Formats: sequence, C-alpha cells, structure tokens
Amino acid sequence: MVNETDAFYESAREVIEMNVQKWLRKSTLIGLGIVSMTKTKAEKLAKEMVKQGHINEKEGRKLATRILKETRKQSAKLQKTIDAQLKKALKK
Repeated sequence: MVNETDAFYESAREVIEMNVQKWLRKSTLIGLGIVSMTKTKAEKLAKEMVKQGHINEKEGRKLATRILKETRKQSAKLQKTIDAQLKKALKK
C-alpha cells in the first residue's frame, strides 16, 4: 500500500511540474511580447513628442531607449520573483 501511495504522489508531482514548466514558458513568451509591445509604444511616444516639439529627435531616441531599458529591468526583476516563488512552492 505504501508503494501505491508513493507512486501516486510521484505522479502528481510530475503533473504539477509539467504544468509549472508550461506556465513558465507561457509567461516568458508573454513577457517577451510585452517588451516588444513596449518598444513599439515607446518609439511611438517619442515620435509624438518630437512631432509636438517637446523634444528633438536625439532626445526622442534616448527616451525610447530609456523606457525600454527600464521595462526590461522590471521584467527581469519580476521573472526572478516568479521563479523564486515557484521554486519555493515546488519544495513543499
């Protein structure tokens, strides 16, 4: 009976790990999509500000780069937090 119980828990753990891996892949792809979308929006915002005369083109490029850099930084920080929480959850 103990062997059946152990086998059950091992099977359940494998299913959970597979689902976690799928979720991690999906969240990573979503994160990449957000960064890509942010790049487009950052460039659009910078172009609009240049068009309105608030900044020049060089400043616009710097602004878009700064926004993208900060977005990537925050995305990496979020990913580390997610990874740590998942590892913690899987140890239980």
